[in-house]
Amino acid sequence: TAIGGTIALAASMGVFALGAVLENVVLIGIALLCQGIGNGMARPPLGALLSNSVDDDDLGIASAAQRMSRLGGNSVGSAVLTAVYGGCETATMFGLAYLAALVLAALGVAATFALRTDRSADTPAEQAAPSATAS
Repeated sequence: TAIGGTIALAASMGVFALGAVLENVVLIGIALLCQGIGNGMARPPLGALLSNSVDDDDLGIASAAQRMSRLGGNSVGSAVLTAVYGGCETATMFGLAYLAALVLAALGVAATFALRTDRSADTPAEQAAPSATAS
């Protein structure tokens, strides 16, 4: 569902762009709905993936790093979109900013496809170690 969530987030940027250019509040509402659904679908499995990818002793620092990355991305994204529309408050410029966000969101979708969901092949030493349940 993480992939579906990131796709919904990317799609919301496209709908935001269309809604901005057409100055259509219904499309903006649909984009907000897509964004909420995308966040709801993507965040839990990405958090679980993080939890399963680190040792229990490192879980606190890993979740803090994830949170910091997300907040840093929000800040940088806001700055980039502001730079794209350049303070020119026209519908076309807002649409252009959302299209830039769509490109960035597509990179996020690609990154989600690259995530490994299992730890079965972490290290050669772990592969060679006999399991505790084998008899």
